[in-house]
Amino acid sequence: MTNKGSTVCPLFINYGQRSAKRESLSFTNTCNRLSLPQRIHIDVPNLSRLTRNQLTSQDSKDPWFPMRNSLLVDIAALYAQSVGSNTVAIGLTEGPTFPDTSELFIRKATQAISLSLCAPFQVVAPFRSLRKSEVISLASGLNVRLADTYSCYIGDPDHCGSCQGCTSRKDAFRLASVSDTTRYSSQT
Repeated sequence: MTNKGSTVCPLFINYGQRSAKRESLSFTNTCNRLSLPQRIHIDVPNLSRLTRNQLTSQDSKDPWFPMRNSLLVDIAALYAQSVGSNTVAIGLTEGPTFPDTSELFIRKATQAISLSLCAPFQVVAPFRSLRKSEVISLASGLNVRLADTYSCYIGDPDHCGSCQGCTSRKDAFRLASVSDTTRYSSQT
């Protein structure tokens, strides 16, 4: 998006995910490295009390947080509107999906937000047509420091290596033929 002359206004949302602290650290480090001065953290951690899943509870085996992406794009749209923007980008990729990662979801979210704001609005998913491995290849080609990104659902300093976020990450690096320098506590 920055290639199109857009201003990037990064947003981190703590919705009560177990990995919030590690994700926030990755977010802050990336913003610093890219010299993105305008950034905001939004904390709504009590959302995690409404659903039990791997992202929010160590006792759950369910990886799906119902309506997560809907909540995230709604909060992001409110932020975008507050800074004079009419677009929100979300990092969805192709592949095994949840209901709120589909093209239909993106279209309907765009419609609902436009209606709610009484103004044209756009939710974009620039990586939606790419597999995660293709995003890894693209990022590697752009010299993105992938080791500084965080995918684990657990939130420990090292990736656990076995949650859905970690296994998806390891598979993507392998399929992209890109060296994975991520520190995993489990090499399964």
